[in-house]
Amino acid sequence: MAKAETTKLAHSIATVAASDEQLGATLAAYHIQAAAALARQAKREESDNTAHAFEKVFNPIFWTVSASVLLAWAALEANINQLIKKFEDENAGNTGRIERCSFLYGEQVILKYKGLARLKEQELSESDEIFKNFETFGDFRNALVDFQPEWHDEEEKHARLCKRMREILKPLPGIPPGAVFPFCHFGYECAKWAVVTASGVSKHYATLIGVEDHLAASWLDLQLP
Repeated sequence: MAKAETTKLAHSIATVAASDEQLGATLAAYHIQAAAALARQAKREESDNTAHAFEKVFNPIFWTVSASVLLAWAALEANINQLIKKFEDENAGNTGRIERCSFLYGEQVILKYKGLARLKEQELSESDEIFKNFETFGDFRNALVDFQPEWHDEEEKHARLCKRMREILKPLPGIPPGAVFPFCHFGYECAKWAVVTASGVSKHYATLIGVEDHLAASWLDLQLP
């Protein structure tokens, strides 16, 4: 094989290998980028039709905001899965740590973050405002995807969550006084909060345990009005 062809093949192989190694981080960045784009779309929908934005249960703003929230959470999940995999690879000869990593993959997202921090001899402080928002974000996401026999505010679990959300988010423009969960929170501010919370958690966590912040990639545009 000619030298030029050999060099080209080697470069192609290296490029593929780099892509495989960075796939999880890239997915996390794509998820948060999409979440931010959907948040901006929600802002436009809300601004264009403020007076009537919440008159219809199936208004497009509900689809846009819920998608933004779920993608922001997906970014955090892809991020921690990549960090666990990297830690696992770095400790290939340590059976105890490998077993712990295998266990972490099956945990809920917040427990994954806690577990990896402990493996790195750090602790997530539950009294931090960032962690409290992380927990509320997780509860809100879970309420959107987990089956519940009741959705209204009188259901105790959702009533507590609604109270916490009201302490975080501004009132939604045009929201009817009797709007029920989760529609009472489906405005632009909710989507923005999800994106800001996800990026804040990632930044704080990267600093805490000394890893790369995958949600701070240079090509990302997370600026929101």
